[in-house]
Amino acid sequence: MHLSKRLRGLLFLLICFSFQIAAGDAIQTNPSETEKTSINAKKIINKYLTHAEYRFKTELCYIMTRCGSDKGTNRHNYTSLYSKLFNSYVDKECNIFEMGLGSKNPDIPSNMGPSAVPGASLFGWAIYFPKSQIYGADIDSDILFTTPRIRTYYCDQRSAKSVQEMFEADSLQNVFFDIIIDDGLHEFPANYNFLINGLNKLKKGGFFIIEDLNEYTVAQFKSEIPALKMQYNLSYIEVVKIPNKKTRMTMCFWLFRNNQILPLLLTVRSISPLKRPGLRQAMRSKIG
Repeated sequence: MHLSKRLRGLLFLLICFSFQIAAGDAIQTNPSETEKTSINAKKIINKYLTHAEYRFKTELCYIMTRCGSDKGTNRHNYTSLYSKLFNSYVDKECNIFEMGLGSKNPDIPSNMGPSAVPGASLFGWAIYFPKSQIYGADIDSDILFTTPRIRTYYCDQRSAKSVQEMFEADSLQNVFFDIIIDDGLHEFPANYNFLINGLNKLKKGGFFIIEDLNEYTVAQFKSEIPALKMQYNLSYIEVVKIPNKKTRMTMCFWLFRNNQILPLLLTVRSISPLKRPGLRQAMRSKIG
Protein backbone atom coordinates (compact mmCIF):
# COMPACT_ATOMS: atom_id res chain seq x y z
CA MET A 1 0.00 0.00 0.00
CA HIS A 2 1.30 3.45 -0.92
CA LEU A 3 0.84 5.98 1.88
CA SER A 4 0.53 9.73 1.70
CA LYS A 5 3.01 11.76 3.75
CA ARG A 6 0.11 12.73 6.01
CA LEU A 7 -0.47 9.10 6.98
CA ARG A 8 3.12 7.94 7.33
CA GLY A 9 3.77 6.96 10.93
CA LEU A 10 0.05 6.63 11.59
CA LEU A 11 -0.65 2.99 10.79
CA PHE A 12 -2.20 0.53 13.18
CA LEU A 13 -2.59 -3.10 14.21
CA LEU A 14 -5.82 -4.20 15.87
CA ILE A 15 -5.51 -7.06 18.36
CA CYS A 16 -8.40 -8.81 20.08
CA PHE A 17 -8.63 -12.07 21.97
CA SER A 18 -11.20 -13.98 23.97
CA PHE A 19 -11.04 -16.84 26.47
CA GLN A 20 -14.72 -17.33 27.23
CA ILE A 21 -17.15 -18.71 24.64
CA ALA A 22 -20.71 -18.53 25.89
CA ALA A 23 -23.00 -21.54 25.57
CA GLY A 24 -24.85 -21.31 22.28
CA ASP A 25 -22.40 -18.74 20.91
CA ALA A 26 -22.68 -18.45 17.17
CA ILE A 27 -18.92 -18.65 16.75
CA GLN A 28 -17.97 -22.04 15.30
CA THR A 29 -14.79 -23.76 16.38
CA ASN A 30 -13.03 -27.00 15.66
CA PRO A 31 -13.31 -28.99 18.92
CA SER A 32 -9.89 -30.58 18.45
CA GLU A 33 -8.30 -27.14 18.65
CA THR A 34 -9.17 -26.78 22.33
CA GLU A 35 -6.15 -28.99 22.99
CA LYS A 36 -3.77 -26.59 21.26
CA THR A 37 -1.39 -24.58 23.40
CA SER A 38 -2.65 -21.06 24.02
CA ILE A 39 -0.49 -18.08 24.89
CA ASN A 40 -0.85 -14.99 26.98
CA ALA A 41 -0.86 -12.58 24.06
CA LYS A 42 -1.48 -9.48 26.11
CA LYS A 43 1.62 -10.03 28.25
CA ILE A 44 3.71 -10.78 25.19
CA ILE A 45 2.55 -7.57 23.49
CA ASN A 46 3.20 -5.46 26.58
CA LYS A 47 6.67 -6.95 27.05
CA TYR A 48 7.43 -6.48 23.35
CA LEU A 49 6.65 -2.76 23.62
CA THR A 50 8.05 -1.94 27.06
CA HIS A 51 11.31 -3.84 26.45
CA ALA A 52 11.71 -2.40 22.94
CA GLU A 53 11.89 -5.88 21.44
CA TYR A 54 10.81 -4.39 18.11
CA ARG A 55 14.46 -3.40 17.59
CA PHE A 56 15.55 -6.97 16.88
CA LYS A 57 15.24 -8.82 13.60
CA THR A 58 13.95 -12.37 13.64
CA GLU A 59 13.82 -15.34 11.31
CA LEU A 60 10.36 -14.27 10.14
CA CYS A 61 11.61 -10.72 9.43
CA TYR A 62 14.24 -12.16 7.12
CA ILE A 63 11.85 -14.58 5.41
CA MET A 64 9.16 -12.00 4.68
CA THR A 65 11.62 -9.43 3.38
CA ARG A 66 13.29 -11.97 1.09
CA CYS A 67 9.88 -13.03 -0.23
CA GLY A 68 9.01 -9.41 -1.10
CA SER A 69 6.52 -8.73 1.70
CA ASP A 70 6.30 -5.32 3.42
CA LYS A 71 5.66 -6.92 6.85
CA GLY A 72 9.37 -7.04 7.69
CA THR A 73 11.73 -4.63 9.41
CA ASN A 74 12.36 -2.67 6.20
CA ARG A 75 8.77 -1.41 6.26
CA HIS A 76 6.07 -2.11 8.83
CA ASN A 77 8.06 -4.28 11.26
CA TYR A 78 5.08 -6.50 12.10
CA THR A 79 7.25 -9.60 11.84
CA SER A 80 9.25 -8.68 14.93
CA LEU A 81 6.05 -9.10 16.97
CA TYR A 82 4.56 -11.93 14.90
CA SER A 83 7.68 -13.99 15.64
CA LYS A 84 6.82 -13.87 19.33
CA LEU A 85 3.06 -14.35 19.03
CA PHE A 86 3.21 -17.18 16.48
CA ASN A 87 6.29 -19.00 17.73
CA SER A 88 4.29 -21.83 19.31
CA TYR A 89 2.56 -22.54 15.97
CA VAL A 90 5.72 -23.00 13.90
CA ASP A 91 5.99 -26.78 14.15
CA LYS A 92 2.24 -27.48 14.24
CA GLU A 93 -0.21 -28.27 11.47
CA CYS A 94 -2.15 -25.02 11.31
CA ASN A 95 -4.37 -23.15 8.90
CA ILE A 96 -3.29 -19.58 8.09
CA PHE A 97 -5.47 -17.13 6.15
CA GLU A 98 -4.55 -13.72 4.78
CA MET A 99 -6.86 -11.28 3.02
CA GLY A 100 -4.98 -9.25 0.40
CA LEU A 101 -2.31 -10.74 -1.86
CA GLY A 102 -0.63 -7.53 -3.06
CA SER A 103 -2.16 -6.43 -6.35
CA LYS A 104 -0.14 -4.43 -8.89
CA ASN A 105 -3.27 -3.15 -10.61
CA PRO A 106 -3.39 0.66 -10.20
CA ASP A 107 -7.18 0.61 -10.53
CA ILE A 108 -7.57 -1.50 -7.38
CA PRO A 109 -7.70 0.38 -4.05
CA SER A 110 -4.80 -0.29 -1.66
CA ASN A 111 -2.74 -1.80 -4.47
CA MET A 112 0.97 -2.30 -3.76
CA GLY A 113 2.26 -0.55 -6.86
CA PRO A 114 4.22 -1.89 -9.85
CA SER A 115 7.02 -3.38 -7.74
CA ALA A 116 4.64 -5.60 -5.75
CA VAL A 117 5.17 -9.34 -5.51
CA PRO A 118 1.64 -10.82 -5.43
CA GLY A 119 1.39 -13.56 -2.83
CA ALA A 120 4.68 -12.59 -1.16
CA SER A 121 3.33 -12.93 2.38
CA LEU A 122 1.68 -16.26 1.60
CA PHE A 123 5.01 -17.67 0.39
CA GLY A 124 6.59 -16.29 3.56
CA TRP A 125 3.98 -17.98 5.76
CA ALA A 126 4.46 -21.26 3.87
CA ILE A 127 8.18 -21.17 4.63
CA TYR A 128 7.81 -20.07 8.26
CA PHE A 129 5.06 -22.62 8.98
CA PRO A 130 6.36 -25.69 7.09
CA LYS A 131 3.58 -28.01 8.29
CA SER A 132 0.68 -25.62 7.77
CA GLN A 133 -1.80 -24.95 4.99
CA ILE A 134 -1.86 -21.37 3.73
CA TYR A 135 -4.93 -19.64 2.34
CA GLY A 136 -5.39 -16.20 0.82
CA ALA A 137 -7.90 -14.04 -0.99
CA ASP A 138 -7.99 -10.90 -3.08
CA ILE A 139 -10.38 -8.82 -5.15
CA ASP A 140 -7.91 -8.97 -8.06
CA SER A 141 -8.73 -12.30 -9.68
CA ASP A 142 -5.75 -11.98 -12.02
CA ILE A 143 -3.26 -12.68 -9.22
CA LEU A 144 -4.92 -15.76 -7.71
CA PHE A 145 -2.80 -18.92 -7.73
CA THR A 146 -2.53 -22.40 -6.25
CA THR A 147 0.43 -24.48 -5.07
CA PRO A 148 0.47 -27.76 -3.11
CA ARG A 149 0.25 -25.81 0.20
CA ILE A 150 -1.27 -22.49 -0.82
CA ARG A 151 -4.79 -21.86 -2.09
CA THR A 152 -6.22 -18.47 -2.99
CA TYR A 153 -9.75 -17.26 -3.60
CA TYR A 154 -11.61 -14.30 -5.01
CA CYS A 155 -13.21 -12.09 -2.37
CA ASP A 156 -14.52 -8.54 -2.24
CA GLN A 157 -14.20 -7.82 1.47
CA ARG A 158 -16.55 -4.85 1.16
CA SER A 159 -19.38 -7.30 0.52
CA ALA A 160 -20.74 -9.51 3.31
CA LYS A 161 -22.14 -11.85 0.66
CA SER A 162 -18.76 -12.20 -1.04
CA VAL A 163 -16.98 -13.02 2.25
CA GLN A 164 -19.65 -15.51 3.25
CA GLU A 165 -19.68 -17.20 -0.15
CA MET A 166 -15.90 -17.57 -0.10
CA PHE A 167 -15.90 -19.24 3.32
CA GLU A 168 -18.86 -21.44 2.31
CA ALA A 169 -17.00 -22.83 -0.72
CA ASP A 170 -16.57 -26.60 -0.62
CA SER A 171 -12.83 -26.33 -0.05
CA LEU A 172 -13.22 -23.91 2.89
CA GLN A 173 -16.53 -24.92 4.43
CA ASN A 174 -14.96 -27.18 7.06
CA VAL A 175 -11.69 -25.28 7.46
CA PHE A 176 -11.09 -23.15 10.56
CA PHE A 177 -8.08 -20.92 11.02
CA ASP A 178 -5.43 -20.47 13.70
CA ILE A 179 -4.45 -17.09 12.27
CA ILE A 180 -6.49 -14.68 10.15
CA ILE A 181 -4.80 -11.52 8.88
CA ASP A 182 -6.55 -8.71 7.06
CA ASP A 183 -4.03 -6.88 4.86
CA GLY A 184 -6.49 -6.13 2.09
CA LEU A 185 -8.44 -2.94 1.53
CA HIS A 186 -7.35 -0.47 4.20
CA GLU A 187 -10.72 1.16 4.83
CA PHE A 188 -12.89 0.83 7.92
CA PRO A 189 -16.09 -0.50 6.25
CA ALA A 190 -14.09 -3.23 4.49
CA ASN A 191 -12.07 -4.13 7.61
CA TYR A 192 -15.16 -4.22 9.80
CA ASN A 193 -17.16 -6.25 7.29
CA PHE A 194 -14.40 -8.86 6.98
CA LEU A 195 -14.01 -8.99 10.76
CA ILE A 196 -17.63 -9.66 11.61
CA ASN A 197 -18.06 -12.12 8.72
CA GLY A 198 -14.77 -13.90 9.34
CA LEU A 199 -14.83 -14.42 13.10
CA ASN A 200 -16.86 -17.59 12.76
CA LYS A 201 -13.89 -19.15 10.95
CA LEU A 202 -11.41 -18.48 13.76
CA LYS A 203 -10.44 -21.36 16.04
CA LYS A 204 -10.35 -21.05 19.80
CA GLY A 205 -6.86 -19.90 20.62
CA GLY A 206 -6.53 -18.17 17.25
CA PHE A 207 -5.50 -14.66 16.27
CA PHE A 208 -7.45 -12.19 14.15
CA ILE A 209 -5.24 -9.31 13.02
CA ILE A 210 -6.09 -6.23 10.99
CA GLU A 211 -3.05 -4.43 9.62
CA ASP A 212 -2.37 -0.90 8.39
CA LEU A 213 -5.27 1.05 9.87
CA ASN A 214 -5.30 4.78 9.14
CA GLU A 215 -6.31 7.55 11.53
CA TYR A 216 -10.00 7.46 10.66
CA THR A 217 -10.17 3.66 10.89
CA VAL A 218 -8.47 3.69 14.27
CA ALA A 219 -11.02 6.16 15.61
CA GLN A 220 -13.89 4.07 14.23
CA PHE A 221 -12.59 0.82 15.67
CA LYS A 222 -11.98 2.41 19.05
CA SER A 223 -15.61 3.51 19.11
CA GLU A 224 -16.69 -0.05 18.26
CA ILE A 225 -14.49 -1.81 20.81
CA PRO A 226 -17.09 -1.92 23.65
CA ALA A 227 -19.75 -3.39 21.34
CA LEU A 228 -17.35 -5.88 19.74
CA LYS A 229 -16.05 -6.95 23.13
CA MET A 230 -19.56 -7.65 24.40
CA GLN A 231 -21.01 -9.18 21.24
CA TYR A 232 -18.13 -11.60 20.66
CA ASN A 233 -17.22 -12.11 24.34
CA LEU A 234 -13.69 -10.75 23.87
CA SER A 235 -11.42 -10.40 26.86
CA TYR A 236 -8.98 -8.17 24.99
CA ILE A 237 -9.35 -5.93 21.97
CA GLU A 238 -6.90 -3.15 21.35
CA VAL A 239 -5.11 -0.93 18.87
CA VAL A 240 -1.37 -1.54 19.14
CA LYS A 241 1.42 0.75 17.96
CA ILE A 242 4.43 -0.97 16.43
CA PRO A 243 7.56 1.24 16.19
CA ASN A 244 9.66 0.83 13.06
CA LYS A 245 12.41 2.54 11.11
CA LYS A 246 10.68 4.10 8.11
CA THR A 247 7.43 5.08 9.77
CA ARG A 248 7.73 6.35 13.31
CA MET A 249 4.89 4.11 14.42
CA THR A 250 2.89 1.34 12.79
CA MET A 251 -0.33 0.21 14.36
CA CYS A 252 -2.74 -2.66 13.92
CA PHE A 253 -5.94 -3.96 15.46
CA TRP A 254 -5.66 -7.43 16.97
CA LEU A 255 -8.17 -10.01 18.01
CA PHE A 256 -7.22 -13.11 19.97
CA ARG A 257 -9.94 -15.47 21.11
CA ASN A 258 -9.36 -18.38 23.38
CA ASN A 259 -11.18 -20.61 25.83
CA GLN A 260 -8.26 -20.48 28.26
CA ILE A 261 -5.23 -18.24 28.53
CA LEU A 262 -2.08 -19.91 29.79
CA PRO A 263 1.19 -18.09 30.44
CA LEU A 264 3.87 -19.48 28.17
CA LEU A 265 7.48 -18.33 28.05
CA LEU A 266 8.45 -17.86 24.42
CA THR A 267 11.95 -17.55 23.05
CA VAL A 268 12.37 -15.12 20.18
CA ARG A 269 13.99 -16.86 17.23
CA SER A 270 17.57 -15.84 16.60
CA ILE A 271 18.50 -12.99 14.30
CA SER A 272 20.68 -15.57 12.52
CA PRO A 273 17.97 -16.23 9.96
CA LEU A 274 18.11 -19.74 8.61
CA LYS A 275 18.89 -22.14 11.43
CA ARG A 276 15.89 -24.44 11.05
CA PRO A 277 16.49 -27.50 8.84
CA GLY A 278 15.23 -26.99 5.30
CA LEU A 279 14.86 -23.22 5.49
CA ARG A 280 17.75 -22.45 3.16
CA GLN A 281 16.34 -24.70 0.46
CA ALA A 282 12.85 -23.30 1.02
CA MET A 283 14.13 -19.74 0.62
CA ARG A 284 15.97 -20.64 -2.59
CA SER A 285 12.91 -22.25 -4.17
CA LYS A 286 10.24 -20.14 -2.40
CA ILE A 287 8.23 -23.29 -1.95
CA GLY A 288 4.57 -23.16 -1.12
